[in-house]
Amino acid sequence: MGLSNKDRILNLLKTLPLTSDEIAEKLLLSKQDARTYLLRLKKEGKIKTLGKRGRNYIYTFNTPIDAQKAQIDTNLLIGILKDYLESAPSFKTEINKKISGLEAKLNAIASKTSENYHELEAEIENLHYVKTLDEETARSQEFLIRQAFESPVLENIDNLLFNLIDTVPEIKAAILVSVEGEVLSSALPQDVDEMTLAVMTAALLSLAESAITMIKSGEFEQLFIRGRDGTLLVLPTGPNGVLSISTIKDIKLELIYPDCYQVSEQIAKLI
Repeated sequence: MGLSNKDRILNLLKTLPLTSDEIAEKLLLSKQDARTYLLRLKKEGKIKTLGKRGRNYIYTFNTPIDAQKAQIDTNLLIGILKDYLESAPSFKTEINKKISGLEAKLNAIASKTSENYHELEAEIENLHYVKTLDEETARSQEFLIRQAFESPVLENIDNLLFNLIDTVPEIKAAILVSVEGEVLSSALPQDVDEMTLAVMTAALLSLAESAITMIKSGEFEQLFIRGRDGTLLVLPTGPNGVLSISTIKDIKLELIYPDCYQVSEQIAKLI
């Protein structure tokens, strides 16, 4: 019996980090299927993201930590940190305050428990993060997204979606997703699979933007799909997200569009 697509993706990510588009190409999957599998694997904790390449997230295998097997060479780690300081003197003063405490902590370790390993890993990541924050990352899109989706911003976005549904009776549900298809906020019925809807919404945005660009009609502004029992309205929320809104049937879109557009603009300022 052959491997499942999820197992094939895991085996591939064990060899090197890849974007969803690269995985789809290597495994002969549709881009939408690849993104769906990746989101499920990430939710299961089997993979993680390393940042972005263009507009696509880079995924890698999330290696589980075995406390019995974790081997920490304290002298090696200390040497790496000191070398790192010498190569970047601009933040040496700030880091030196942390390195002395970390050096003592490393030398005092008696057992390699999972808890100690995570603590050390977090300390090392924080040391590298100082330069990134001070110089380039504070201005990058990835940093802005990470900062934007801290509470209480997420709570504010949730409130915007629920208030929209409460104040506009014609709206049944709403979901906000990243351009990569990750759920940022949702107000959906319980029987709706939000992960699948998120991937589809991101795919609709990508297709709409490509079509608009191809026919040279400027920037994408809105997409609506009318069904027998209602309408789906898709609006961009700045460069980082897309809002999908579901309505009841037999409505005049122009009556609810101003409220929907206003919410999309408010969300764009937050993310």
